[in-house]
Amino acid sequence: MLAHEKPETDKQLLELLDEMSALCRRYEMILQNIVHDNKKEQEDRKNRQLQGIAIARARGVKIGRKPIEIPENFADLIGKWEQGDISLNFLLEATGMKKSTFYRRLSEHRKKALSQGL
Repeated sequence: MLAHEKPETDKQLLELLDEMSALCRRYEMILQNIVHDNKKEQEDRKNRQLQGIAIARARGVKIGRKPIEIPENFADLIGKWEQGDISLNFLLEATGMKKSTFYRRLSEHRKKALSQGL
């Protein structure tokens, strides 16, 4: 019996349900295979990427952004900023830093000064 034909008896209806159930199981198996293949390909791609990064690092290739250089007069600028002689915007322009970078560098500068006992 075909799925688009109307069942006339309970037996035909049960046969149709069995056929549909078997078809669903086949589709489910196909879908599971596709998901498995995609997951395997994703893992393989990630492993190839990690291998490439490891090879690049072994060759000495630098990966990522270059760190922003801290100017030599950074400590002087911080002192003037803390005293209120210059604005934060002026300091950011003078150093070429974004606000978040400045505050991170400021924190590093203060930790370094504390460790050196300055």
